[in-house]
Amino acid sequence: MNENNQIPPVSPTPMPTQTTPPPILQQSTPYLIRFFYIRLNRRNYFLGINTPYLFLLALSFTNITNSMPQGISLFIGLTLLIIITIYGISLNIRRLHDINKSGLWMLGLFVPVLNIIVMIMLYFWPGTKGNNAYGKPPVARISIKDIL
Repeated sequence: MNENNQIPPVSPTPMPTQTTPPPILQQSTPYLIRFFYIRLNRRNYFLGINTPYLFLLALSFTNITNSMPQGISLFIGLTLLIIITIYGISLNIRRLHDINKSGLWMLGLFVPVLNIIVMIMLYFWPGTKGNNAYGKPPVARISIKDIL
């Protein structure tokens, strides 16, 4: 307070620039949380989204599950389904981040007609050049580390 018993005005703090990654992308954040926040280019998205289907196709030609008791086979199938679902959701969110869209756009995949538009965006829309609200651009090479 000053002599006139008035509170001096507070100057607003400037907004930080987007040169540093968001706090969620810091190296101290666990990998499974960062897994949903990085960006993924079209090539790695296409390979990543189709890899589980190739794995399941190869698994379907084996007779591994036929020789197991039904309960164990069901448990393995449900576990694989959950893992592949979480993996697919993360791929869709990372690809949406590359085109500078919120991960909530993925909910459009459950709406008829809108799901076609969202899928076209995911497969064919080029990513933003340079940094965007979701971090640095992904590398142009095919990388297993980026997919997984």
